[in-house]
Amino acid sequence: TLYLALCAALALDLGAAWLDSLHTKRTLARLLRALPWLVVVALGVDLFYVNLRTIDRWDGPPISDKAPSPRFYFLATNAWGDLYASLPAMNLGIRGCYSGAMNWVISPVLWNGDVPQVRFSARGGQLLEFSRTINTLHAHVLVKEPMRMIVNQNFDPDFQSSVGRVVADRDRLAVDLPAGDHPVVLRYAPRTLPFSLGCTVLGWPAAIGCAFWLRRRRKTPG
Repeated sequence: TLYLALCAALALDLGAAWLDSLHTKRTLARLLRALPWLVVVALGVDLFYVNLRTIDRWDGPPISDKAPSPRFYFLATNAWGDLYASLPAMNLGIRGCYSGAMNWVISPVLWNGDVPQVRFSARGGQLLEFSRTINTLHAHVLVKEPMRMIVNQNFDPDFQSSVGRVVADRDRLAVDLPAGDHPVVLRYAPRTLPFSLGCTVLGWPAAIGCAFWLRRRRKTPG
């Protein structure tokens, strides 16, 4: 959107310069220069009325001011309409997804309630400690033999584990662990993030350089 806005501004600037070069269309050139301000005013009015109608429709309960849960877990409900705004402050979640047109697969076998958030594929696995942040899960486990650690979390291939191999278990996040006492760190690190960051870092100077090049070319005779 930012690059598109820059291109639109360059187009208006070049259009005004072209009209100036005709010497007979100075009024049109002034109107073209005024066009961005007219657009800003129109968008401001539109945003005001659209948001005013949206705000008037909000009649749900206020965000909860209760102390957050000491442990994250899923509530046994999918009725998130009046509840979802309070879930982050409550340190709770629901199994349903309300993030819109995302291509995430929601596992049908996630479990609810304030219970351990890690299970094992066989007997002999013990969860000693578990905590999580937005992008990271920490689990201290003791497994007597190689087995699968299953996390109460939807699977995504961009999760990376400090121990073992990340796999999908009925669309749940899981790690195949060797036997032993393991502090396991699962971190969500999208593979496209370095590429996206690199494009952003390179895109800004490229766009600015393009703008200066077009402006200099416009001023060059012939």
